[in-house]
Formats: sequence, C-alpha cells, structure tokens
Amino acid sequence: MRALWTRHRTLVLRALAIVVVWYAGVYLWRQWESASRAELHVSIDVSCLLIASVIVLSTYVLLIETWRRVLAVYGKPISFIDAAISFARSNGRAAEAAPLLQELPRA
Repeated sequence: MRALWTRHRTLVLRALAIVVVWYAGVYLWRQWESASRAELHVSIDVSCLLIASVIVLSTYVLLIETWRRVLAVYGKPISFIDAAISFARSNGRAAEAAPLLQELPRA
C-alpha cells in the first residue's frame, strides 16, 4: 500500500510541477506580449553615472586607507596596492581576514 502511495505521490507531484511551469510560461508570455507592444525608451544620464562612480570609488579608497592605517598602528604596515588586493579578496568575507587579525598584537 505504501509503495503504491509513493508512486502515486510522485506522479501527482510531477503533474503539479508541469501545471505550475505551464502557468508560469503562459503568464510570462502574456507579460512579454504586453511589454513588446509598449514603446519603451531607455536613456542613461552619463554625468550622474560618473558622479555615482566617483563616489563609490572614493568610498573604497577611504576604506582601504583606513585598513592600512589600522594595520600600521598594530605594526604591520602594507602598501596601498596590497591593501586594495586584500580588501577586494575579503570584501564580504570576514573569515579570510581572520588569520591576519590573529597575528596582530592585542592592545
């Protein structure tokens, strides 16, 4: 009895998956049709893009320089290029910076 239910459950789940994928495809097709009928214009303001890029890059420079100064205080000065590479590699991953922090003397 249990094997029969398992087989039927698998068939029911497959049928349900097919219905969901079919419905999603029909929905996306209708959205695509309505979007393709609309006249869309995309314009990029280059000056705003450049200003935003300068702000983001200057923020990264500030963060990298701060990291260099923190390391210099603990007696491990590094060059800006090395700090930038280290920052880029460990951006978003604090676990990679942990070995370097363990080498620093405790204040």
